[in-house]
Amino acid sequence: MSFGEICLIGFESLLVKNKTGVGVCQNQVVKALIKQNIKFKIAIAGWDTNTRQLITKPYNAWLRDHIVIGREFGISEKSEKVPVELVYGYYPVFLMNDRMYPSILPCRKIAWVHDMMSMIYPQNYTEDSLRQHQILFHNAKHATGFIATSKTTKRDIVKYLHIPPEKITVIYNGVEDKFYSNTQDSAMPQSEIDFDQPYYLYIGDMRKNKNLINALKGFERYLLQTNADCYFYIAGNKKHEYASLKKYAEHSEQLKNRVVFCGYVTEEEKMTLYRKAKALLFVSEYEGFGIPILEAMASGTPVVTSDCSSMKEIAGNAAVLVNPHNVAAIADGLKMLDDEHILKAYIARGTDRVKKFTWERAAGKFCRLLEG
Repeated sequence: MSFGEICLIGFESLLVKNKTGVGVCQNQVVKALIKQNIKFKIAIAGWDTNTRQLITKPYNAWLRDHIVIGREFGISEKSEKVPVELVYGYYPVFLMNDRMYPSILPCRKIAWVHDMMSMIYPQNYTEDSLRQHQILFHNAKHATGFIATSKTTKRDIVKYLHIPPEKITVIYNGVEDKFYSNTQDSAMPQSEIDFDQPYYLYIGDMRKNKNLINALKGFERYLLQTNADCYFYIAGNKKHEYASLKKYAEHSEQLKNRVVFCGYVTEEEKMTLYRKAKALLFVSEYEGFGIPILEAMASGTPVVTSDCSSMKEIAGNAAVLVNPHNVAAIADGLKMLDDEHILKAYIARGTDRVKKFTWERAAGKFCRLLEG
């Protein structure tokens, strides 16, 4: 190991084949480090047997030379006192995604924070999961610097962790090239999803903060007021609030047979869902960033999203912004896009807006920050 090598901790999401938000972010940073010839290791916790098995998967072959296995220390109250050198060895720079350790030797420890969800919505977590998050955030005091995915997340770090703002650097996420409408294959993927009927789209999980109940009610009100012949597709694993959302849709006269729970979708299905949708309906109460907003804009699809949290920050004036707690406002947002001139204007704004969020730009900032 040469001086200047970087250790990445908590990057296990990178190893999953079908990556979601955090895994996509980690993947882009690692590719940038390789492209810039920056030496690094991806630290895998020795106690995480599931993650260790992922290392042997064929799609992770390109990463194996960068893997280092740590010693057997789990996340517990005692782990706060375990020096990072004892777990993973000494590195001059540590980029820690979801774990933070003290150190014995002088080094830089940078915490990458995607959101403060567990602090703001503790009710969304199991007791064990919440305890682990609280330990992780408590250990953030050991960091010498922070990366936040948005100004919203930066403000949350200051508020909940009492970190001086000058220690926090905002680096926005980007959007993958494959989502741009001019790069997508027009051929339909093999799927049970009907892409030809008109639909509004939501992509993500079904946690309570995603506010899908108000999205359903807003769509319900829109149908009642316009008698439109369209559907609402909800793509994501059927967990968390799924049962109550399904029950509401089935018992609504307007929503019956108009709401389609697509479940987990492949990347090919996801790209086609974006491209063919009338609009993305993404009225979450809180997001650390909100990648679906950019993916929709890149796909040439207009967006209706919340006028709060990071969504307003990321969307700017390129999306229809609505109060996520006001069902009438959500319905009005959908009705706005029924006007062809307004629709085209928001598509054009989104196409221009998304150009500001590139992984190339984000990766460059990461590399400069890590190299000091």
